[in-house]
Amino acid sequence: LRLYVLMVGVDGFRAFLSKEGLARFCTETYAAPGPSTLNKVRSFLTNYAVNKTSEGFVRSDDVDGGENGSKRSLATVMSELAEGGADVDAIWTRLERLVEGMTGALRYAHA
Repeated sequence: LRLYVLMVGVDGFRAFLSKEGLARFCTETYAAPGPSTLNKVRSFLTNYAVNKTSEGFVRSDDVDGGENGSKRSLATVMSELAEGGADVDAIWTRLERLVEGMTGALRYAHA
């Protein structure tokens, strides 16, 4: 996931988490790391440079990446998760906690 966080000011580190972001997906089925799978990097790395030449790479002309693109908007992914029964509010709460932890670390480093 790529999350976008706007931090305002130096004192207090007010942070705002955008509801929009990016999600990239592997182009091969995940295989647990081991001696025979270490070269199957497309099963655990989502980098564009690694996956763009893969047969499994799906380029989407949809602005949000569509439902099958290898890169999709976070809003599209959250919608798909909600349709599948996931508690999207709980996911957002966990993402907010992640941002709180990051800003806390920055606050500590700035002190």
